[in-house]
Amino acid sequence: MRKHFVPAFFDGIISGGIVFIVISSIFSFIKNKTFLFILSGILAAVFSFLIIKILLKRERIRFAEKAEKEKTENLLYHLKINDEKTEFIKAFSKIGKDAKLLGSGLILCDNEYILPHFKFKKLTFDDYTEIFLTYKGKDITIYTEKPDEEISVFLKKHFKFTLKTESDTFALFSAADLLPTENYFEKEKIITLKNFSNLFDRKKFFSFFFSGLTFLLFSYLTPFRIYYLFVGAILLSFSVCCLILPKRKSLKV
Repeated sequence: MRKHFVPAFFDGIISGGIVFIVISSIFSFIKNKTFLFILSGILAAVFSFLIIKILLKRERIRFAEKAEKEKTENLLYHLKINDEKTEFIKAFSKIGKDAKLLGSGLILCDNEYILPHFKFKKLTFDDYTEIFLTYKGKDITIYTEKPDEEISVFLKKHFKFTLKTESDTFALFSAADLLPTENYFEKEKIITLKNFSNLFDRKKFFSFFFSGLTFLLFSYLTPFRIYYLFVGAILLSFSVCCLILPKRKSLKV
């Protein structure tokens, strides 16, 4: 989350600066310039704080969703390279359910028939039809990856399987505290040559440029001209850096 704080902080500062300009311009008729400066500063600081808080909250939610997605993918890969039926029996037993493997290949769990299927190839029309014919007469719950839309429609129309997909599988193994500890998709560690390399991304050029230009233009309308010229010059400098600084390369460990 630390890497998301810098962009959120700058977005908040820029937003607060714009609020400062607007407030000081609207109430420029106030003769007490010190009071006007303090009032504009307080309102700008509050607005900046709220913007930063909202952006960081959004990033935390996105980060949590991304982390869960990565853990789910890691779990599915773990099931694919191991005996998924044995893993499911362990998970059901861990949460207090009586689960055992039947000779038919099904798992009997608290009078419910379970068929986990996690392979590198998803179940096809033929696979579902074969399952139906093999276990005809049994209400089966299939744990597998989410099928394509066309297959989903086919299942609802012809069969009465209870289908549980990735999210249900993750919830089961998470509740059983049996998520794999090994990270099968561990990314290579990256050593960046500069901690703030993302600050001068080319995508941020327009944000810095128009914010700086706004500060410079409003410097002619407000009594705090030096402040606006200073901040505007810094933001325009940042926009130039976004264009001229090359994208930093990373060293893989």
